[in-house]
Amino acid sequence: MRKILEKILITLVAIMACHAPAVAQEVLGKFENGKFFIVLDNSWTEAQKAKVIDQYQLDSAMVATVLKGTSATEIKANNQVWSVNKLDANRYELSKSLESLSGDDWGRIWASDPEQRSPLKEPGYIDQSTVLFGFNDFKKNSFFQEEGGAVRIVLQNKSKSNQVVITGSFNNWSTEGIPMKRTAEGWEVKLILKPGKYYYKFIIDGYWSYDQGNNLREDDGYGNYNSVFYVSNKRFRLKGHGEATTVVLTGSFNEWNTRKVKMSKEPSGWYADVYLRDGTHTYKFIVDGNWIHDPENPNRLPDGLGKYNSVVAQGTPHVFRLKGYQSAQKVVLSGNFNSWREDELQMKKSDKGWEFPYVLSPGNYEYRFIVDGTWVSDPSNPYRIDKGDHDNSFLSIAPTHTFILQGYPTFSKVVVSGTFSDWSEANYVMVLSEGHWQFPIHLAPGKYHYKFLVNGKWTLDPSNPHFEENEFGTGNSVLWIED
Repeated sequence: MRKILEKILITLVAIMACHAPAVAQEVLGKFENGKFFIVLDNSWTEAQKAKVIDQYQLDSAMVATVLKGTSATEIKANNQVWSVNKLDANRYELSKSLESLSGDDWGRIWASDPEQRSPLKEPGYIDQSTVLFGFNDFKKNSFFQEEGGAVRIVLQNKSKSNQVVITGSFNNWSTEGIPMKRTAEGWEVKLILKPGKYYYKFIIDGYWSYDQGNNLREDDGYGNYNSVFYVSNKRFRLKGHGEATTVVLTGSFNEWNTRKVKMSKEPSGWYADVYLRDGTHTYKFIVDGNWIHDPENPNRLPDGLGKYNSVVAQGTPHVFRLKGYQSAQKVVLSGNFNSWREDELQMKKSDKGWEFPYVLSPGNYEYRFIVDGTWVSDPSNPYRIDKGDHDNSFLSIAPTHTFILQGYPTFSKVVVSGTFSDWSEANYVMVLSEGHWQFPIHLAPGKYHYKFLVNGKWTLDPSNPHFEENEFGTGNSVLWIED
């Protein structure tokens, strides 16, 4: 819980700092060791003081008292006590602990989404588990990826600037930033990062700026942009075709976009460096308008048009098994992980039935088998999704939480429902095992409300003391999933 709260406060500081140019190069607000720190400077103009007061929701009388040269080591404002530390003739550092935050403080933090507020849902923060694919698009040669996870970012020109730092989702948007080094090209920095997606900005002589040499940017939610880059983990190659004008990589990972990923030419052919999340992905190359599968990759699946898609799988496969049905002629695996295609994943017969290994990234999935044209749920899997006229089998890869309800052994049906399922009364059907009901599920970091639906009656979780009132006055149980 504390870890989540700390991230939220870091988010708040970053948002307020990004919302307008910095007042000075001095770090104004930061969060360290369970405390919030802010530096006030008596050399600021009245307009600058007003901006800081507004950005950080400070008491104006307290700020005036401090900047007049108070000798106090503590000062009280709005029923909160701040510690005061004089840094030099003009600057004072204020600090207070996380626990001292008022209800109004947290009210402002939670106001925009009281149901599922999470740092990973904030502008500028990324839940990497939701990032499927990424491809960089820089206007200039200003991003270089090296072996070992090192990336070098170059900010060209800005030769007249005195100080440039970079900050972003990789360092919780610290307003101190990471100093960049002046070079003949401009300014550069080297970062060691894991594969994935990252947001960033530059702070140039105290002013925030997105990277104008980068075509990838997203709305930061506050009237400006965050620049985006990806640390790649996969290089696609197509040998030959030196005479081609344009070669494009396309696949299930980018919804078969025919223009986005233009490959680069190299002596032996063409290549594209991308970020690709663990899982199973199908792809093809488009060479001057002609679609072809990868001739160097023997792994392929039917494309539904009488030809094939190439297949790349990253991660550990889950083996789907269907016991029995030895007399069946054809068994197909189908699920939401492959858009319920009926012709793609043909299972292989084994001694005990049928099986198919398939790599899935952490998450929740529904699936069924098609046995000689007839759809059947997995008889060996008790977890299911009630669709009314049929059930889909449910599979959670790398579950982050298991809901458990003790007792009720004679009841016929218990469903767990909440903000993660839009309060569906059918999803998800719990399983009775050793005297309690359970349901494992993969949930992203954040806050969730939930209840159990026991034979049609909504019930709070009796083993969870944390709950919040709802619009019906009956309360909802509260669950935190930490990163």
